[in-house]
Amino acid sequence: MKNLSKILVLFLFTAFLFSCSNDDDNNQGDDTIDPTLAEVVTDDSKWISISSDSRILSLEFNSSGNYIAVENTLAKSTNGQQIRFGTYTRKDASTISLSGLGTVKVSSIINNTATMEITLTGSSTPIIFRGVKLAEMASTTKTDMLCQTWEIVKYNGESAVGTEFDAMTVLFSKAGTYFVTAPNGGDDMGGLAEWKWKPDTNETEFLYTWNGSFEGDYAGSFATINELTATYLKITEVFEDEDDATDVWEFKSIKNTKSSVSSKTINSTFGNGIFGTR
Repeated sequence: MKNLSKILVLFLFTAFLFSCSNDDDNNQGDDTIDPTLAEVVTDDSKWISISSDSRILSLEFNSSGNYIAVENTLAKSTNGQQIRFGTYTRKDASTISLSGLGTVKVSSIINNTATMEITLTGSSTPIIFRGVKLAEMASTTKTDMLCQTWEIVKYNGESAVGTEFDAMTVLFSKAGTYFVTAPNGGDDMGGLAEWKWKPDTNETEFLYTWNGSFEGDYAGSFATINELTATYLKITEVFEDEDDATDVWEFKSIKNTKSSVSSKTINSTFGNGIFGTR
């Protein structure tokens, strides 16, 4: 009888331990936290307005903490659009602050369509923005390293400090756009363009365009990545129609903290060469 009692106690104790173990496993699963609306919107994403009449045509965010916004304007001095570039900060679960632009309040995200209220700086009336998330490039080691914000260090082997390229930056995104700022360059330098990996090059070359198409004037326009790490980028472009003139660009990765405005949008007349500097 004593042995039977011991066996029964041991059985009950084992069952108790097993039950506790299952509870722990279930509790661990419950600890999973879903991303907030603000985190989803800013997760290396580009949102295109479903209305061409929207004040904000697109919003794009990258992991470097920068945003790009394309804004419809009434200014006669532009082509009707402006590019706003700056930093963003997630203020709470649904609110994002954009330097130089205003505040975004994310109302909902349903089937890759986001509804946001955008209150521009100096205004108290929010703009309703409904945007569809643009498909992004597949994540690869080189894509992930390239898609960040870069600042020029050297041009053709010479320091960029004190030249027209001084403080020039470029932001590559997984949505296939890149934005160039050239605060010390001419009016025809920089702007918003598009890029994609050139096929069959093992992600060592990429195509680019300033007019929204990889055909026609920009068919075959490409640059070569000579070196790419998480902190350093070296790019070469050869111009066969200019007796093989060559541009060599060297960049360092940065966390950009500046805001800027440009009227050089995709489909504009600006831009020649990968960074619009020719």
